Amino acid sequence: MQFKVSIVGGGNFGTAIAKLLAENVLNLKSYSPEITMWLYEEYINEIPLTQIINTTHINTKYLPDIHLPTNIRATSDLKELNDSDILIFVIPHQFVKNIINQIKGTLKKGVISVSLIKGVIYSNGDIGLISKYISNTLNIPCGVLMGANIAIEVAKGYISEGTLSGVNDKEGIIIRNLFNSNIYRVSIVDDLWGVELCGTLKNVVSLGYGICKGMGCGLNTCCAVLRNGLVEICNFYKLLGKGKDCTLFESCGISDLMVSCLAGRNFKAGEFIGKKISLEEIKEKMGGQQLQGPDTAKEIYEYLKGKGKEKEFPLFTTVYRVCFENELPDAIYCCISPKSISDQ
Repeated sequence: MQFKVSIVGGGNFGTAIAKLLAENVLNLKSYSPEITMWLYEEYINEIPLTQIINTTHINTKYLPDIHLPTNIRATSDLKELNDSDILIFVIPHQFVKNIINQIKGTLKKGVISVSLIKGVIYSNGDIGLISKYISNTLNIPCGVLMGANIAIEVAKGYISEGTLSGVNDKEGIIIRNLFNSNIYRVSIVDDLWGVELCGTLKNVVSLGYGICKGMGCGLNTCCAVLRNGLVEICNFYKLLGKGKDCTLFESCGISDLMVSCLAGRNFKAGEFIGKKISLEEIKEKMGGQQLQGPDTAKEIYEYLKGKGKEKEFPLFTTVYRVCFENELPDAIYCCISPKSISDQ
């Protein structure tokens, strides 16, 4: 039996992962040599993006400088996922419920999945994991893979790492073998909550880092925000009673936080916010890319507010207020060693 692999998501990161896996499966006898990549249909000069990808082997909207392997087949038809053995979810977290509900009840038995989605499910005052939502809704196993992965660098074959969790021994071997290579090195840890929360919360911190950069701050100030953000991630673990501190030293932790602050899309969005540019304008400037950070900041803030804990997370709270409540960007300064300020 060969495992048929399908990727749900064809943005810049989904396409980069499709390229990685398409190259890997050609050397793996247990996996079908074709990778199916589902994406929401868009049109470039009235030509469907799926058609452009399948004929030119370039995702001209999201990774225009990268030539893709010919064994990637793009589709906009969710029914083509029905016979998949492995599903890789790489869609913006805002679209998870809609996509998952459309494929519910259509998949064959025995399918396994892994989520690369950065975000959480906030509902009825509580925080839930996207991987758990996928697993419970589709009644399939779903692990999570997070790491310091800038899409263009993965696509160019720069050596990268990933942290895999939420899988049993059999599933772990299947997924790890699919992703693991000389240029993408996968570690498995037993901490689903910790891995997924790292990948989520770092987007809020990278917004704060970018806001500082956009205001013209130096590295001392920006890195102070990063450090305080890491503290708040640790404290959020404790608030939930989930996650292991040692996970912060995996690729999904400090590495992903650093690369997101230095070069991620939320860092770039934060730079614009620091220059007092609106979120709508930012989306246009970034070519329509979905921003994970602002919506995540809102969800985290609403959770904290519901628990009466927002004052204990000044950076998370301030990033939300700058994004949605017209707080001035320089309010971020009060999030740097706040106890030192209050002691004066």
